[in-house]
Amino acid sequence: SINTSDDFILREVELSVDGKKVQRRKYSQKEVQALHKGGAHRLYITNLSEGKHIITANYTGGTGSKSEYQSKKTFEFEKTSERKTVELKLVSFVGTPIFSVKEWY
Repeated sequence: SINTSDDFILREVELSVDGKKVQRRKYSQKEVQALHKGGAHRLYITNLSEGKHIITANYTGGTGSKSEYQSKKTFEFEKTSERKTVELKLVSFVGTPIFSVKEWY
């Protein structure tokens, strides 16, 4: 999901789980507009084994023909027997957007 200025255009997200690239997604203008209106996009759905896992997410985006941004976020989480969703949200209040991470049970 996205919580950035309306002029920020997300171009691409690449996702790795435990060092293995699992998704690379390029976004259309319509998809970016939907994200700005509060939508969320499912990047990857899987069943992981219980235990610790590492997710790495990279994004590329910008503000039209102006600045181009790239950022990388790596974080660890623990999978239990319960169902879990991990939300990556691009947030920007001032400056370069960064990923925030939220786990949903």
